[in-house]
This record gives sequence, structure tokens and C-alpha cells, in this order.
Amino acid sequence: MANDDKVTSLMLTAEQIDAFGRDGQLTVPDLFSTEKIERALEDLDKWDAEFRSTLTDEEREWYLEDPSDPSSPFRKLDDPVFHREIFRELAMHSPLVEAAEQLIGAGVSVVFSQVFCKAPEVGGPKPVHQDNFYFAPSDTDALLTTWIALDVATEKNGCLHYGLG
Repeated sequence: MANDDKVTSLMLTAEQIDAFGRDGQLTVPDLFSTEKIERALEDLDKWDAEFRSTLTDEEREWYLEDPSDPSSPFRKLDDPVFHREIFRELAMHSPLVEAAEQLIGAGVSVVFSQVFCKAPEVGGPKPVHQDNFYFAPSDTDALLTTWIALDVATEKNGCLHYGLG
């Protein structure tokens, strides 16, 4: 595992913890080094090539923007944390884990992970939703979604929006 981490430890401030309690979300910019993000993007290209060649017709319906075109961009890739070393590194990044534990308590683990591929000029907006609906946790305060932008995410190019509260 390369030690190219931008931030090696993270102690949230009382203000950040209070903001999370009030707003239900917290943005922590620049948690990962450019090098680590670049490694993740390079690995996505490798995974794309490996996985694409194994897709069944049913899986093409689920994963590709245009299932009738085998070269169509992926919409998403499921469970990168369980399939790819660099994504395990991102998920186990100490500052990310430290922040999560400060917000919801010790002993966090990954339940599910996805890469959402937002290729230019294909796809569309995702409807407003709550992740808890998909996971149906018995304790909603024990579940935390973390989002890591691998590309620059702006209002203009369609970044993720969180509803406050």
C-alpha cells in the first residue's frame, strides 16, 4: 500500500460535529492525495476492461448506459471495496474512518460500495432519495454514507446535492 495520503489523521471540530448533527451531512475537502485519486481512476480503467468482457446480457442492462452497445459507458460498478485494492485503501483511509467514528461511533465497516460513472452527455439526473431506504437499517443513526469524488464535481457538471436536515 503506497503511503501517498494527503491527510494522515483527522480530528473533527466541535463545529463540524454539530453541523453534521444539525444538517445530516458534512463536507471534508481534500482528504485524499491527488496521487491516490489518480491510482483509483487508473484502476477503474483496468476494472472496466476486465469486467466488460464478462458481462451477460442481463448485466449489460444493469451496468451500461446503452445495453445494446457493448462499448457504452458504465453507469455504475458495484462493490469496488470488495473487488479492488485501491478502493479498499480509500475506504480504510484512517482519516475517513476516524471522521466516521467521530460521527456515528466506533467499529464502522463497509456494507456496500459503488462507483457511479457520470460520462459526459449520457445518463441523466438521479431522483431525490435517501440511502437509508435501500439499506433499511434497524438503527438509522448507525449508518453513514460517504461520497468520494474521483473527478472534479461542480454545479455545472452535475455534482451531488445533499438535502439538509
